[in-house]
Amino acid sequence: LKDLLDNRKQRILSTIRNSEELR
Repeated sequence: LKDLLDNRKQRILSTIRNSEELR
């Protein structure tokens, strides 16, 4: 369960980083 949460968090962080790069 913790692994899944971590994976989700990392994915969200990656998306946010990508969004910032696009800006």
